[in-house]
Amino acid sequence: MHVGKIEQGDRLRLLNNQVIPADSILIKGIASVDYSFVNGESDIVEKREGDYIYAGGRQTGGAIEVEVIKEVSQSYLTGLWNQSAFNDQPEEVRFSALIDRVSRFFSIGILGIAVFTLAYWLWVDSTEAFDAFTAVLIIACPCALALSMPFASGNVSRILGKLGFFVKNSSTLERMANTDTVVFDKTGTLTNAHTTSVRFEGSTLSQQQIELIKSVVSNSTHPLSVAIREHLPGAIATVTEFEEAAGKGVSALVTCSKVLLGALSLKPDTDSKNIPTGAFNESVVHVWIDEMHTGYFLIEKEIRKGIPDLVRALQAHSDTYLLSGDHEGERERMEEMFGNNATMHFKQSPMDKLEFIRGLQNENRHVIMLGDGLNDAGALKQADVGIAVADDVFSFSPACDAILQADKLAHLSEFLRYIKRSLNVVKVSVVISLLYNVVGLFFAVQAELTPIVAAILMPLSSVTVVAFVSFLTSVLQPKLNK
Repeated sequence: MHVGKIEQGDRLRLLNNQVIPADSILIKGIASVDYSFVNGESDIVEKREGDYIYAGGRQTGGAIEVEVIKEVSQSYLTGLWNQSAFNDQPEEVRFSALIDRVSRFFSIGILGIAVFTLAYWLWVDSTEAFDAFTAVLIIACPCALALSMPFASGNVSRILGKLGFFVKNSSTLERMANTDTVVFDKTGTLTNAHTTSVRFEGSTLSQQQIELIKSVVSNSTHPLSVAIREHLPGAIATVTEFEEAAGKGVSALVTCSKVLLGALSLKPDTDSKNIPTGAFNESVVHVWIDEMHTGYFLIEKEIRKGIPDLVRALQAHSDTYLLSGDHEGERERMEEMFGNNATMHFKQSPMDKLEFIRGLQNENRHVIMLGDGLNDAGALKQADVGIAVADDVFSFSPACDAILQADKLAHLSEFLRYIKRSLNVVKVSVVISLLYNVVGLFFAVQAELTPIVAAILMPLSSVTVVAFVSFLTSVLQPKLNK
């Protein structure tokens, strides 16, 4: 469900690491809410049935059910997203800062020209002095310069939002336009968690074991957990002591049985001699029930539609990299998309991904990172622009700078091209504004422009610039193929 469709009275089921989208009452389960993204406090707040839960917290633990008591819109979440707790470091805003500096020096220069004009006409013809002085001050207004970037970024953000790409602020747009490197996570980003082939290898699972497994994976948003949950039949039992280790797997207690699902590293003492080689490839989820290894799920994920074309389009102007926490079982398939000489790293931990991004930045690269969840949060935060690819709007990471609907990922290259063109429009608008002021000043300093005429022309310059950037950014918007 999209955030904009949530209404008061709706009941929502939230899983581990999902964001609470609206002020709610806890109806079922025990909530362990992490508000660190909102208020900076690292302590987990425990909530019981009937307790009030504020929007913006992240559930950590088993699934809970809440009832929405206050409607929420995308703009509300965006406002929450922009709070200072989401920004640990000051952002560098190059182009906006440039416009601010131009406006400041512009004002100083205009005051100097006005004083010179006053002195000149007092000496030549005092009857024209004050009219010329006033006309200079009125006609030369920095408003058009100051308004061009806010109006352009606002219109671009609005258009991108309608197309499924939600950008945090204008500085994100500027940094996105200057990037030269794109790094992809694989599982859940390039692959579709909802279109998979799942089969189990091992001893035949009883109905009770199937329900134990389904109960555990139903509390996780990881793409492999989602695939297993949708594959298995049966009911869901109550889960306690749920834990999720990034890059390893999940564990929980279900009706007195201890269940673990994930990589072999989750339980390294497992005897792996009799496990076929294929089970060490990527997209494998091992199952332990009451300390016994019962088998593993082999999961083949479908590449999202349009991804090969996207990679080729990006490689025309950017370097591309692939980082994956999985094993190298699909290296050959990834090389078909990225090329045989592409840089691809597998078995990457969350810290490995972060350090890789940092290494690229140390080489003066400007990096976009695309990921889908908890494993990528550090890399998303470290990158110049972190883009969370979201199938589910509740599972986005506040570490990101933008949210891209997963079904729009194939259009990323078009979005980036549009952003760059839009910033070029802003540059042209600045030139138009400066030319307008030069022409206006030419007549004003010669006392050929009355204050009344200047007062009429001055707001017209701002209107012209605003109309120019709004019109062109609308005309240039991507025309996505349906």
